[in-house]
Amino acid sequence: MSNQRRNNGLFWLGLVAGAAAGYWLNSDKGRKFQQDTADRAKVYGSQIKENSQQQIEQLSSNVNKWIEQGQSYASDLQTVMKDKINTASAKAKTVVNNTESSFQKGARKAKEAVRGQKKQLKNSVENGTV
Repeated sequence: MSNQRRNNGLFWLGLVAGAAAGYWLNSDKGRKFQQDTADRAKVYGSQIKENSQQQIEQLSSNVNKWIEQGQSYASDLQTVMKDKINTASAKAKTVVNNTESSFQKGARKAKEAVRGQKKQLKNSVENGTV
């Protein structure tokens, strides 16, 4: 039974508090309070909207900056890779040219050696020493 009384007491307390609040809100001071509260809510809403817009603009600016930095990094990487490829290509050409030059030098020496042996053989045949 004590729960019943307590619930009834709370009901009447709530009813009285609601009636008092309603009476006060309909008084001149209550209307002034409502108007002040509405004005403050509008100001806070405007501030929240402005701050949100600034945050969105800042985020957008940061994203654009990050995109530009990424593009710059990719461009720099592309330049570095092209330089490395060109350097490797130039080294390969040098090696090929040196190898070709060495081969040609060796072929020339071999031809000279064959000519020299041919000349010696011819001289030997002509002299009858063979």
